[in-house]
This record gives sequence, structure tokens and C-alpha cells, in this order.
Amino acid sequence: MTQADGKPRESASAILVGLGRGGCAIAAAAKKRCGRDMRVLLADTDARTGMAHPGEPFLLLGGTRLGGAGSGRDIPNARAAASESMRDFDERVGNARLAVVVAGLGGGTGGGAAIEALEHFRRRGTVTFVFATLPFAFEGPEAARLARNARPLVEKYSDACTFQPLDVLVCGAGPDNMREAFERGMDAAAEGIAFFWRLLETPGYISLDLERIRRTFQDAGPATLLVAGASGPSRARSALSAMLDSPLLGGDGKIPEARKLVVGVLGGDDLRLSETGTVADGLAAAFGKPEDFSLGTVNDDEAFSGRLVAVAFAFTSAPPAPRQTRRRAGKAAADPLGGTSASFGDAKNFWKGEDLDTPAYLRRNLELER
Repeated sequence: MTQADGKPRESASAILVGLGRGGCAIAAAAKKRCGRDMRVLLADTDARTGMAHPGEPFLLLGGTRLGGAGSGRDIPNARAAASESMRDFDERVGNARLAVVVAGLGGGTGGGAAIEALEHFRRRGTVTFVFATLPFAFEGPEAARLARNARPLVEKYSDACTFQPLDVLVCGAGPDNMREAFERGMDAAAEGIAFFWRLLETPGYISLDLERIRRTFQDAGPATLLVAGASGPSRARSALSAMLDSPLLGGDGKIPEARKLVVGVLGGDDLRLSETGTVADGLAAAFGKPEDFSLGTVNDDEAFSGRLVAVAFAFTSAPPAPRQTRRRAGKAAADPLGGTSASFGDAKNFWKGEDLDTPAYLRRNLELER
């Protein structure tokens, strides 16, 4: 989004953060779809990820600890590496009020770094929305276990989150090899992020501004993200039908009631009021007409001429428990993956600029004899 002088607008208080190899790939692809005004930060423990996305801001996590060689699929190792780099991370993020965090669960860095970054964002008062992918079934039981271990902590420390299985994103297309499968999954995930970002940055006649999104997503918990596009004379009904038939809703025809529902309709100059109503009214009715309902539109003829895309975030689970990590208070509960930010009473655990919750040998870059 630009000002009259052509410079990016300060709605740059929203930032897209890609963590780990998969998260970085999705974030970089989403930026290509949305253009140069999207603020992006890519971060990984593997230096090769930065080389794979030249021209994009990249932060190497835990360079002193891991030497840019990756986390070795070890979530606590990735958390410690991210903790080591939090000062640099904070400087890169700046004054963001909303952070969209993208991570692939099933490896080490995506889950571990996401947990550490989310705790940090919560302490500094930044509202977070996490878009996390779950590994393909063919990636095996180890990847599935790592994703299962990371998921509850991502839910715990984020404000709002959605989990997209890569098998569903590929939609049973049956690609011939793993590379094609991963590329299709990453592309589908990037489209979902890009559509969400357009609702923020390219408002149509019905606007969803940053502060409204912040209020809606704050402490909202897990959401189901539905995206569908269609063209032709019945495109609104076709998109609505595709969303309500999504396997993400369980596939049994029973749609749960939603506490909150955020709907976006994206189209070109030919987008009709009746089409927006068809999508919005149909989704609201299907999810039990939640009182907390938000609608936004995007009018972009260059990107959507002749077609319509509908996006929905349905918060169908019970409200999350009160967060144990307090905003701007530096207090966090211990967790089963060895978090690095526990606290003593109500005190912040910093002394002379050092985080006392991080082991001394990590803070002071000491080598331990083995």
C-alpha cells in the first residue's frame, strides 16, 4: 500500500514473518503475489534458505550456536537458536502491531522458532496470526510427531492460528514426485496468505482495517481457513458451495457453529453486490449466524477480472483459556518442549540486558566440553 509520494504507507505496522524453510518459501511466494509493499521477514537456522530467496530480508537464527547448518529437526535446539537472535529479530520487526507468522510444522525450526517468536510478540504487545502447514502423510511418523508436539504450543502462544494439512492443500492432485507435491502445497498456502493480505492492504467498498482485524484476532484461538474461487454466472454460489464442502470441515456435512467469522470477497470491477451478499449470508447461516461477524471486500480488476475468490476464517472451537504469557509483562509458563522464557513471580527475567532464562553458556557463547 503506497502514499501519494509513492513510498510504502505506515500500515507497515503489519508484517509477514516466514520461519523455517517451508515458512520462508510460503512467505516469499505470498509477497510475489501481493507486490513490493508487503513487509516481509524471513528467518531460519539454515543459511541456505536466505540464499534461496535473494533480495528478501533474511535473518539467520542462532548463527553462533548452529553456524547456519540448521536445527537438526530438534525443536528445543531451534528455540534456543531463535532465543539467541531475538534482539536482532526485534529490530527487524520494528513497530509491527500485527504479525502474520508462517511456519511449516514437521521440522525443527518452523515449530521451535515459531514458539519462541510468538512468546516474544506477546510480550511486546503485537497481535499474532499463525498460518501453519502440517506435513504430508508420506513424510513419515517423525514429521507427524514433531508437528503434534509443536501444535499445542503454537495454539497457546498465538492470538489466532490456522493449520493447513499439505495433503488437503494439494487436494488429491496426485503429483508424480515429492518436489512437485511440495511446490503445489506451498503455492496453495501462499495463495491463502496473499488473499488475507489483500483484505488488509487493498480494501474495496467494505473495508477490514488493521485495527479491526487486531481486535477480532486477539486471543481468538484456532480457526478454520476456507478459500475458494470461481468464475461464470453462478460464481458466488459455486465458491460458497466449495467452501462448505471443504474436507477441513470434517466432510460429514455437519458444520459447527462459529464464535467468530471473518469473511472476505475478492473480485474485479464486475463484482456485484448480490454476489457479496450470497457469500456473506450463506457463510453466516452455515456457521450459525455468529454475532461477531466481519466482512471485507477487495476490488482489484487487474488480479480478479472475471472471477471471484471468497475467504473465510471460522473460529468454531471453544474460547481459549486465559493466556499464561501476559502481554508486555514477560511472564510465561513452562512447557513440555523446554521453553526458554519462564519467569519468577511477576519479575522480568532480564538483568543488565541479559535474559536470565537462557542458560549462561548460550548467553555468553561458551563452548561446553563433552
